[in-house]
Amino acid sequence: PSEVDGTDSAVDFHTDELLQFLSNLGQSTNLSLEDKSKLFANKLSENMHRPSMKYRIEGTRMLTGGKSLFSNLPDKLQETYNAMDKRNSMEDDQSASILEEIDDQPTIQFSAVAYAVLEFEQKVEVKIERIGPIDVDVRFRLDTIDGTAIAGEDYIKLSEEFTIERGQQEKKVTIYIIDDQQWEPDETFLVKLSLPNGEGAHTKLGSKTVAIVTIINDDEPGFIKFEETINLCKQSVGKTEIKVVRVNGADGRITVNYRTEDIDARAIRDYERKSNEF
Repeated sequence: PSEVDGTDSAVDFHTDELLQFLSNLGQSTNLSLEDKSKLFANKLSENMHRPSMKYRIEGTRMLTGGKSLFSNLPDKLQETYNAMDKRNSMEDDQSASILEEIDDQPTIQFSAVAYAVLEFEQKVEVKIERIGPIDVDVRFRLDTIDGTAIAGEDYIKLSEEFTIERGQQEKKVTIYIIDDQQWEPDETFLVKLSLPNGEGAHTKLGSKTVAIVTIINDDEPGFIKFEETINLCKQSVGKTEIKVVRVNGADGRITVNYRTEDIDARAIRDYERKSNEF
């Protein structure tokens, strides 16, 4: 039967079809509750009447890069949805086997492709996420690759296998940073995600398989300047002191060169010429 929403638009719910789809979702043990919710929401959306005005708005948004009015599933879930929809309509063993095959293939990838860490924090966490079935353990491997940051000098090399255990959807892995107390520019290294031997038979890699980590330097050397830009002295005193200060940082050892230059006063006649370093 049709219902009417708040905008007087007809909403056509195919009750039997929705119930069958919901039943199939309940029978699937390889999908998380979140994935099941997204699939059912998509099915419900497709069963609702969409006024022609919505399609015109949707077309405009597609042309201008705006957000879609209709729900969009990630590629992996879209495959699952298509298989379930096909099983609903065909109700045969072939469609069921397609769904089972898709359900049995969890996908893993980095949750983000870029990470940043202050050097003094001495560690950074990268996160691997699982998409799809959560009823099996999933093994994966992480390997660091030098960039401008060098293993052993700027960070601790990582080359190890890990496991996202059954029932878990993510795994956080810590990479340790070396705080060397020396100023240097920001540096980067890569982390590569791969599958150990034999794991590819029942696990897939997503699109985010390489992440970049930026080590942000927090060892600022500071700036050198005169404490006062104008120094007054009496000629009868015979000498003056000009103070040089270091501000906005004090990391590392620095060398300062200085020399005198004539303006109105003349070297030898009025003052002793100086040129040195400290």
